[in-house]
Amino acid sequence: MLVSYQDGLKRIKDIICDSDSVILLTHRRPDGDTVGSACALAAAVRKLGKKSKVLYSDPVPERFAFLADELGEDEMTGKTAVIAVDVASRELMTVESELYGGKVDACIDHHRTNDGWAEVTCVNAYAACGECVLDLIDMLGVKEDDYIARALYTAIAMDTGCFKYGNTNAHAHLTAARLYQTAQGLDELNNSYFVMRTAKEKEIEFTVHSKQKLFMDGRGCISSITMDDMKKIGAVSDDLDMVTDTVRSTKGVIIGAFLKEVDENVFRVSVRGNTKGVDVSQICKIFGGGGHRGAGGCTVEGTESEARERIEKAITDYLSHID
Repeated sequence: MLVSYQDGLKRIKDIICDSDSVILLTHRRPDGDTVGSACALAAAVRKLGKKSKVLYSDPVPERFAFLADELGEDEMTGKTAVIAVDVASRELMTVESELYGGKVDACIDHHRTNDGWAEVTCVNAYAACGECVLDLIDMLGVKEDDYIARALYTAIAMDTGCFKYGNTNAHAHLTAARLYQTAQGLDELNNSYFVMRTAKEKEIEFTVHSKQKLFMDGRGCISSITMDDMKKIGAVSDDLDMVTDTVRSTKGVIIGAFLKEVDENVFRVSVRGNTKGVDVSQICKIFGGGGHRGAGGCTVEGTESEARERIEKAITDYLSHID
């Protein structure tokens, strides 16, 4: 059930304080925001003398694994609360229900498309869920330490593309500035997240660039990669983490889409917008997906050419109506 933001924070605080242990749930294909937010909240809960652990729908990408490794997990005892973090809908969470009992007491999120699926759903359309979690941590009366600050900075930096995306605003910058006062080594994190690339990631970028197509007079861009491409490179899914932005990096592009084959003739699509005047979630909704104004995702079936054609048409139709 959706409740007002402040009321939601108070209710989640009460849920945590009334529990002995807390399980945090993340969305499938975990990114920096869901991992960083969940790890930060788990660490804050421990500062209250309670047990906590994070359950991941899919393996944590290598670049964020240090957060999960440093946190570890406690053995759950006594009354246990279950809280989802950065999960806009139940369908985005694939953790087996047997691992947490099936009931989700609360969800804290920043997606405006959240349908209020948890018992208590608390949403604020910040740039990152990490900002919501910091509000909750403040309400819990916990002071962030180095670990919490690094985890929350990861959440905000990744969901704003190192403060380059259209969702970046003053609140995101001010929150990051606060975290900078406590966290150590954020320059190294930025370098790891946004600058350094493995040799396989470089090969992937070359492949994606070679398949890139501009359309609508350069306002739309699309590219893709297949399982065969990945096999030839010897790459795995984690190697694709930072490639999505290549479809929006050409000057003049308003909307870019990147298609990744995840099963035979099944493509996971990431759509990105370059201006505040577009809402790419509307494009993704056509195919049963969703997201934010500047970033969305969906799944499309068909051959590579068929999937690309469907997404290109949807972007073309959208751009035609905003001229």
